[in-house]
Amino acid sequence: MFMSEQKEHYTITLDDDALIHKIIAQATGMPSLHYSCPDKLLKKAQTLSPIAVFLDVNLKENVSGLDFVPSLREIWPMVPIIVMTGDRDNNLIGRSLASGGNDFLKKPINPSELMARMQIRICEMREKRGFEEILLADARFNPRLGTLSKGERVVYLPRLEAEILLYLANGQGLSFSKDNLRLKLWGKTKVCDNAIDKKLTTLRKAFRELESVMALRTVYGGLVSLSLPPASGALRAASIL
Repeated sequence: MFMSEQKEHYTITLDDDALIHKIIAQATGMPSLHYSCPDKLLKKAQTLSPIAVFLDVNLKENVSGLDFVPSLREIWPMVPIIVMTGDRDNNLIGRSLASGGNDFLKKPINPSELMARMQIRICEMREKRGFEEILLADARFNPRLGTLSKGERVVYLPRLEAEILLYLANGQGLSFSKDNLRLKLWGKTKVCDNAIDKKLTTLRKAFRELESVMALRTVYGGLVSLSLPPASGALRAASIL
């Protein structure tokens, strides 16, 4: 059984430049715990539960952050590790992924790119868990069957709408751009501009039919998130493994 409570999210930054963790905190809109020494991070890692880890390749005293990725991956098997560097050596991308990293960012950091990559990797890692049923506020969602139920009421979601709901649920409160959702569903295939809006409308209708307290929130800039009231407690999932 897997259980994940909704709580304040934070990232971890391993970088000898203190300014980087401030940039990451501003880009993600959440706190970032800063470590400049890998050994200190490893000593504390077992007590930490970050939503993502950002790690620099070139640390002080000729220490490579890549040497610590395998250890961090063992401690946080389902947490995205995103490697950063200002080095122009393209071979570092392959080395970063081979060491256990999930993605790669080149410095200077582009905040929009950082946020997009983090969101995608978080959802990818959570989807790997293979959820069978998720308790969302006062409703139950079965991604495999595409059913959303509350008590005796059951709503059947079309495949793409079910994929959107799972994607947003795995994000646990994170906001995603409509372009991000469009890329998730259709890849690079061209679709009409209001395609995502139609899918979101279908989901909102399903919530109303169930008289559920959960809702889809759209904020300035077209960002979308799944809102679960605090009183509902946790987002809970039963593993199919």
